[in-house]
Amino acid sequence: VNLANNDFFAFSDGEVESWTKEVETKYKELDTESRKLQNYITTHNHGNDGSRTVKIIKAKIAKIKAKMANIIDNWQLECAKRFSQKYPILAMEQLDSFTMRMSKRSKDYKLRKNTNHKLATIQPTSFRKMMETVYQNDGHLLLEVNSIDTSKNCSSCNYIYHDLKVGEKKWKCPECQAVHDRDYNATLNIKNWAENPKQHAVLRQRGKYPYINENDLVIAY
Repeated sequence: VNLANNDFFAFSDGEVESWTKEVETKYKELDTESRKLQNYITTHNHGNDGSRTVKIIKAKIAKIKAKMANIIDNWQLECAKRFSQKYPILAMEQLDSFTMRMSKRSKDYKLRKNTNHKLATIQPTSFRKMMETVYQNDGHLLLEVNSIDTSKNCSSCNYIYHDLKVGEKKWKCPECQAVHDRDYNATLNIKNWAENPKQHAVLRQRGKYPYINENDLVIAY
């Protein structure tokens, strides 16, 4: 999952999945309308005056939020169904909204603000559950791979580049000199570790992750 430029899902075959312009436009229009209404009731403390107007506006905001949620849910469901039909066996990285928010990148205020907004929009954890349901209903196989070091591990030689910086899209492996696209490299690691869990970076750093159960590195649904 790459949230930059709304490229939400990257695949090891080079495919990148973004939401359509139609979905993006509808969502932004509703978001803008919701913010305007919210701004009204927060300006001059209108939210606490108990007036009929404020109650009506709050009801409108609730309806708009529900529409926004439906837009995202419908788009994610369409994605999940399309992925299941195209990739009957799919490995995806572990998606945990809380862990993603608490990652080291959150130290950067601007990046944290943008990332959290998008995480709140696409709800990675709910999408993962949706993927599980769709794959199980279709009788297909979904593999969830622990996301630790998927971007930092060189998919060519398995060197773990701990100095990879936040937002660094391209990087060169100090060990084998291979040049990587951050997201594409991660997809290769996810695919490789799903096929062979014993190659996972966690097992090469046992002292750093003693609390992680080896059997939980790749989970099948």
